[in-house]
Amino acid sequence: MANHKSAEKRARQNIVRNERNRSYRGSVRTAIKAFRAAVAAGADKASLDKLFQAAQIRLAKAAQKNQVHKNNANRNISRLAKLLKSVAGQGTAATKPAKAATPKVSAAAKAKKAATAKAAKATATKKASSAPAKKGKK
Repeated sequence: MANHKSAEKRARQNIVRNERNRSYRGSVRTAIKAFRAAVAAGADKASLDKLFQAAQIRLAKAAQKNQVHKNNANRNISRLAKLLKSVAGQGTAATKPAKAATPKVSAAAKAKKAATAKAAKATATKKASSAPAKKGKK
């Protein structure tokens, strides 16, 4: 138990702050769980958007108040956004755009490019070694 008046006050403050922090972190977890449960239940897009916004705001404020680490909050928000996007994509025929066809480079062209690079490197080292050294101050 605390022996000084200031230590007793600090102990009282710690109890109050611990309760406040626990409650706030719990509300953040509840908001995340509510969103995930709505996604699993197949809720409509409007309600999912509303739940996502609520969870995002809770996480951002928790990070701002140092209830959770800012990277933790950002990671959770990102994962929830990804989940929301994947659910929104299921309702429509959203597909990835096809990659543009890249021209294939022949083995001869690759060899020529490598030889050119090697020659340029050799020239650069030759120039560096033949350059006169600067004399320092005496």
